[in-house]
Amino acid sequence: MRALKFFSCLIALSFSFATLSHAQPSAYHILPDAIKTDMQKCDIDIAEFNRLMALSQKDFDQDFYGGWRAVDYKDGCSNAAAEIIKAYMLYSVPHAPQSLGILRWHAGQSKAGAGKTSEAIALFAGTYKSDAKHQSAWNLYVDATIAFLQQDKAALQRAHDTLAAMPLSEDEKAGRRKFLADNPEITMPPGFIDEPQNLPVVRGFLNCFDRSYSDAYRGCNSK
Repeated sequence: MRALKFFSCLIALSFSFATLSHAQPSAYHILPDAIKTDMQKCDIDIAEFNRLMALSQKDFDQDFYGGWRAVDYKDGCSNAAAEIIKAYMLYSVPHAPQSLGILRWHAGQSKAGAGKTSEAIALFAGTYKSDAKHQSAWNLYVDATIAFLQQDKAALQRAHDTLAAMPLSEDEKAGRRKFLADNPEITMPPGFIDEPQNLPVVRGFLNCFDRSYSDAYRGCNSK
C-alpha cells in the first residue's frame, strides 16, 4: 500500500511539474508596450510571436517565408523584425557566440533599415570575430558598415581598400558557387563569387554614400 501511495505521489508530482512547465507565460507579455504595438502593426500577435519563438534557429533565420524575414519584407516592419530577432536571441537560442553572431547581425541590419542608427551600430559592433580564420574579412565588413552609418567616408574607404586587396582562394570560390546552387531563392550581388567576402556591399556603401542603408546595401536600387 505504501508503495502504491508513493507511486501515486510521483505521478502527481510529475503531472504538477509538467503543468507548470506548460503554464510558463509567453515572453510576449514582458515586452515593452511600444514594442508590442510595433509588432501588432505588422500582424505579430501573441500567437504568431510564440510560433516564431518556437522555431529552430535555421527555420527562424533562413526560412524566407516563415521566419523573421517574412516580417521584414513588409513595408514599415523592419524595426518589428529586429525586435523579434532580439527576443529570439534572449529566449530561444543558447547563449553562445556561434549561435548569436548571425542573429545579432541580422537584427542590426533590420534596425539600420528602420533608420535606428545607434541601435544598429551597437548590434553590429557585437559581431566582431576573434578567430584568426575568419576575423580579417568579416571585421573589415563590420568596420565598413559602421563607418557608413557614422558617415565616416575616410574610414569606409580604408576598410574597402584593405578588403579589396585580400586574396580569394579557388576553394572559396567553389564554396560560393555551391551556396548559390543550394539556395536558388537567394540573389547575391555581382562579384559574389570572385571578390572578397562582402566587397560588393562595401562598394555599394561607397557608391551610395549619401543614400539610406537599405538603398546603399542594394547598390542604390530602391526596395
